[in-house]
Amino acid sequence: MRGVSVARAALLAGCLALFVAAAARIPAELDLMAQTGRDPALVYLRVDAAPLVFAPAPSVRAQRAQMADCDDLMVSVFAQLRRGAPAEKVAAACLARAEAILQTSPSSSAAHLVRAGAFRTLGQPQDMVDSLLLSHRLARHEGWLAARRLRLAFAAGEVSALTALRQALGADVAVVLSSEAYLPQLVQMYRRNVDQRQWITDIVGAADQADQRRFLKGLRKAAAEANNNAEAGS
Repeated sequence: MRGVSVARAALLAGCLALFVAAAARIPAELDLMAQTGRDPALVYLRVDAAPLVFAPAPSVRAQRAQMADCDDLMVSVFAQLRRGAPAEKVAAACLARAEAILQTSPSSSAAHLVRAGAFRTLGQPQDMVDSLLLSHRLARHEGWLAARRLRLAFAAGEVSALTALRQALGADVAVVLSSEAYLPQLVQMYRRNVDQRQWITDIVGAADQADQRRFLKGLRKAAAEANNNAEAGS
């Protein structure tokens, strides 16, 4: 019985130590999450006086949040409005954070995506393509990353050429097409990128009928909303 009691005490002590260690990380994790979702307008207006800084992320969840934040910043309208030094400073900060994450998590598809976005801003198109391909290979079936890769590729004009990247992006279209959450983004890409509609249409045509119906439904809904907005503004 004494042996059982000692074992129980040791187990409780171990659990308590784990709890204390986890609790100690909560404030840092909360502070880090508070850094994400920053207003792009303020980031770009202040980047000369207040450089973009990312704290080390203690968890995969926090790292993903940082990378999503960077991706959003670099494709925002403010990245175009503040082209040149401000946009390059944001890209350099995001690139540095992505590479720091890859030092310990080399298979982070989100970090490779952010590297691609940074290379686009910094004028390194081949590095951008290589990083997009790596992001695809490491997370072929994650809808949120597939949608973001497509968004970046369309923004960069890297969809037309018959290359390995186009094949990877075609697979991303198929993934987003089958995702209820991200399908609206594909619909918007279809509407905005007129010269790529046939390419998307061909991929949709090869999908199953359920996905085709959902895509057509999404197109009709988007067209109706656009018409309603136009009438309201007239």
